[in-house]
Amino acid sequence: MKKTLRYVWIFLPILAVGIVVASNQWLNSNEIILPNGEKVSPEELPTQAVLGIIAAQTNKSLPRKVDQNTELHNVEGREGELVYQYIKIHASSDQFDSQEFVEKMRQKALDLACNSPDLNIFLAHGVNARYSFRDKNHQPIGEVVVTPDQCGY
Repeated sequence: MKKTLRYVWIFLPILAVGIVVASNQWLNSNEIILPNGEKVSPEELPTQAVLGIIAAQTNKSLPRKVDQNTELHNVEGREGELVYQYIKIHASSDQFDSQEFVEKMRQKALDLACNSPDLNIFLAHGVNARYSFRDKNHQPIGEVVVTPDQCGY
């Protein structure tokens, strides 16, 4: 149970972005109102410019500790992709079996992303969610990418 809660906290920033989505009625409109007040069409959602605005808004509340070992350090908006960059603050990359770590995180990421109404707006418009994990020295541990296809879009 503790482990499940820990992973829920890892993906909590997705929910924060989703609240912005819901509060601006993105699902019920032909226009999307961004956190800066700009209106864009749904087709513009996967662009680097739009995702950059969303990432910048999220970054205002970062870094944020999501559990005792993990911190959400940064969100980056790339063309067709939101990148969530996490730091394992008490560990070094040599403490992880990268392949095992990625496999363990992949299913949790898929379950949370594909079942999250807040993230569905992004997935439905072709945006991937990339979860990048690094150690305390910012050395890579592994990445998990959730694509719209994996969630049935």
